[in-house]
Amino acid sequence: MGEGCSIDASKRTGVEQVRVASLLEKYEVCYVMRWEGTSDEDLDKVVTCAEGYLGFRYAKLDALLLPIRRYALKRHFSVRGQSYITKSLNLSFRIRKFLPSMNAIYCSQMVVEVYSKIGLFGKINVDQGAFSPNDLISQNCFTYMGYISNKTSPNFHSHDILAPILRYQTRRWSIF
Repeated sequence: MGEGCSIDASKRTGVEQVRVASLLEKYEVCYVMRWEGTSDEDLDKVVTCAEGYLGFRYAKLDALLLPIRRYALKRHFSVRGQSYITKSLNLSFRIRKFLPSMNAIYCSQMVVEVYSKIGLFGKINVDQGAFSPNDLISQNCFTYMGYISNKTSPNFHSHDILAPILRYQTRRWSIF
């Protein structure tokens, strides 16, 4: 948002405007991401849309069903013909379409919906609700600018894809 503020969707408080300093009190590391090529007019649209979500509850059920929707989406595009499993997994898409969370949203979905207003994401991406925070990073939607932290050497989670930590590569041995 600028001016040291951010709009955050959290499980405890829902969607609220917070100062970056207070986010750093809650989280040890905050990542800075940016979509390159944003005009001032587009940025105003994004901020205005994000402010429209202030006061919304956190969509816990929607966030809980996110891995199921992601799996169903992958199966839908990788399998010819729809199997019983795929059809039943697609139920999570139907639930989302016909029973949307009223006045509730989760973090990565809010980012997708806000940036869809300026054309970064299409309507189908908004309707599917299948973007996780890591998808926003790994699919190069945003440019990683770095991280901020109150600590000189913060602890990073080992599964965090942006963490500047050494990872061990496992190897699979085979005689064939």
